[in-house]
Amino acid sequence: MGRLFSLRSFFPSFADEFDSSEPLLQSACGNPIMQGTSWEWKTRASLVCGAQGVFGMAISFSQTALLTCPQCNTPFDADIWLIVDAGERPDLVARCHDGSIHVVACPNNHSGMLPAPLLYHDRAKQQLFLAYPQNMSEEQVQEVGKQLVHQLRNQLLALPNSGYLDAPRALPIELLPAAMDDKQDEVMAEMQAQFEKLRNDPAIAAAARVLQEHRALGETIQEWINLDAWNTSKEFLATHPELLTNDADLVLAAMLDLARAQDDADAQEDLQVHREIARDARENGIDAAYEKYVARGANDERASDARAQLQARLAELNIHSQQELERALPDHPELQELLARAMRQENPILQAIEKLMETRSPQEVIQLARIYPLLLDDDGMNAIREIISNARERGDEGMANHLQERFAILEQIKASGARPDDLAQIAAIEQSLDDETRAAIEELRALGISNEQELQAALEKRPDLRAKLERAAQASAVSPGDVPDDVRSILQEISRLTRLPDMPRKIELCRAALERITREQNQNLWAGLNGELANALNQNPQGSRAENLEEAIRHYELALEVYTRVAFPEQWSGTQNNLANAYKNRIRGERADNLEEAIRHFELALEVYTRAAFPTDWAMTQNNLANAYRNRIRGERAENLEEAIRHFELALEVYTRAAFPEQWATTQNNLALAYSDRIRGERADNLEEAIRHFELALEV
Repeated sequence: MGRLFSLRSFFPSFADEFDSSEPLLQSACGNPIMQGTSWEWKTRASLVCGAQGVFGMAISFSQTALLTCPQCNTPFDADIWLIVDAGERPDLVARCHDGSIHVVACPNNHSGMLPAPLLYHDRAKQQLFLAYPQNMSEEQVQEVGKQLVHQLRNQLLALPNSGYLDAPRALPIELLPAAMDDKQDEVMAEMQAQFEKLRNDPAIAAAARVLQEHRALGETIQEWINLDAWNTSKEFLATHPELLTNDADLVLAAMLDLARAQDDADAQEDLQVHREIARDARENGIDAAYEKYVARGANDERASDARAQLQARLAELNIHSQQELERALPDHPELQELLARAMRQENPILQAIEKLMETRSPQEVIQLARIYPLLLDDDGMNAIREIISNARERGDEGMANHLQERFAILEQIKASGARPDDLAQIAAIEQSLDDETRAAIEELRALGISNEQELQAALEKRPDLRAKLERAAQASAVSPGDVPDDVRSILQEISRLTRLPDMPRKIELCRAALERITREQNQNLWAGLNGELANALNQNPQGSRAENLEEAIRHYELALEVYTRVAFPEQWSGTQNNLANAYKNRIRGERADNLEEAIRHFELALEVYTRAAFPTDWAMTQNNLANAYRNRIRGERAENLEEAIRHFELALEVYTRAAFPEQWATTQNNLALAYSDRIRGERADNLEEAIRHFELALEV
């Protein structure tokens, strides 16, 4: 979806130009011939080009159509050629020969192939070919042929030896260049040989059997994939629950096998995307599965709006060059805003810099660097420098100084070599300290202490500082005596709530306990309660799933303000793993971003969860990380699947059948799914591996 322009309705009536009461290219049943393709098409009046037909009328024939680009939503006119006469238009003959006759491009240079028919006529060779796209049925080809030949005959002089006009040769449009060169038979022979080779491939034969057995389901899937908008696709899936069945997944896998065999990269991408949508919809619901795609469509539309407004204003002011634009900016400040909007919508670095401008403290800058690591890349830093320089050149010192202050913090972060995550944790902890402790730490920093020995030497000389730190340690110490009796009874009930139906009550109790315990009173208990509350929200069967996950993420992050890697390594790792799972299942935000966050937190957990120290936790996290890579959107799909297989196999080093039969079977099943999707290696071998692991899983 999204690479071709989509049609709303097919060819219009030509009653104004021709004596016809129906559209020239309508099917016998009156439906648009290209219904269901992914072009968006609004009709306009037809064009007649050339002057060599009867009474000076053209033989070659085109129609002007209003198309809408699926990548930028820009409307534009395009000429669609339906009849090409070789003697009249040698330029179009060249386009027929190189396959570009139906390639169109929007004003932003996004191009696509329109699936339209074409009647090709060469009187000198007595050739008449009816070239048709793949999406047309046999009946539609026949009907279109009659109409186009009738149109051609009306324009040609009746000459001797015109019998070839009675029998146009129908062929797939991909074979037209070979037919023009009288090499169609050779190409057909090569295609037949390739077909025989594919037919003898066990994997292809298996895929063909699946499609034959599920013909109706395959047609429904094809209709789904061909829809021209994500909202329409979502509505279609909601009304066709059969697309969420295991049979549908099997058919999609078979279609993928055939697309790979034909080296059809576009089809592979479309099929893979729709297969992942169906799987995600089964697991998380249709709304969650489509959230990123619908949002992307909305963003594209907004970006298109900004570009369209900018282009319209430039045309209105008769601005056609960069120099003219620069001269117009002082008198037309609205152009600056339109330019900024269009650039922000298309450039993630500018989006991040815009958010950087909104930060109000060093802590917020650090948090932003966690979300937008590209701010610390060379490209991001250079972009900030350029914006500061431009602001100074135009005399906007206020903006330049504002951004320079924030840029200085980013430079410190980059120079320190520390990860923004660690700096964010340190900043959060320091914010929670009392004034006396913060003052003591600032004094130690001023002394330039860099190791344990220097610290001890400084405290020997400064007993006042030692006393301050000891008071802070005593204040943050945890003991059973710090727990009030009413909280103790709540904790006892919380410990008994382990079943899924208990989660709403557990959430209620955790919140009640947190109202009675502050971080200053008992930071360990406070962090533990936040972690328990997050776990319960993550499993909560009631309320909004999206809101529950947002709340869970917030409480995991609160817990991590206390559970640092240095002070509480085991709790830190467990919370990182749980936070990763929450991001993996997250509904809000971009799905691709959420999976990147999940992978990042799983990998953080593995820094402490080593196989030697925590073997079962290590295996659990390896399995979780593998699933995240299997679903990953960013990066190369083939490489992500290799990573998934590697982590599943690592998990099986601990999850043996004897020690962990259930986990072993689950991981075997996951590994089978990864092999069934695998791109690298021989497809037949991958399928054999998938079958082997499925069968192993079934043993338990």
